[in-house]
Amino acid sequence: MSKDKPKESNLLQPSTQLTEEKLFSLPEKISEEDRLALSDLKSKREIALLNAKLALSQSEVLEVQNSNMILQLAIKFKLNDGDRVGEDGVITRIKQGEDK
Repeated sequence: MSKDKPKESNLLQPSTQLTEEKLFSLPEKISEEDRLALSDLKSKREIALLNAKLALSQSEVLEVQNSNMILQLAIKFKLNDGDRVGEDGVITRIKQGEDK
């Protein structure tokens, strides 16, 4: 009987070590709630970046439209370089040969 006891303790010890090794070798994983929170933040960041790109594109379109309008007005009213259009719509022409 005394021989059986050491065998039991020897059998328990290696299996405990294997269990510890298995625990340490298992990959860690975040909770589903944390994974969803990260995914939500990633989506919000991507949306913010897309909105910023959209705003930049819209600004560029408006800049081109502004330049086009100025060109149309210059042609329509035969404006020269240096002529000015005030906020009230009054055209101030610079005579040829005058400094700006």
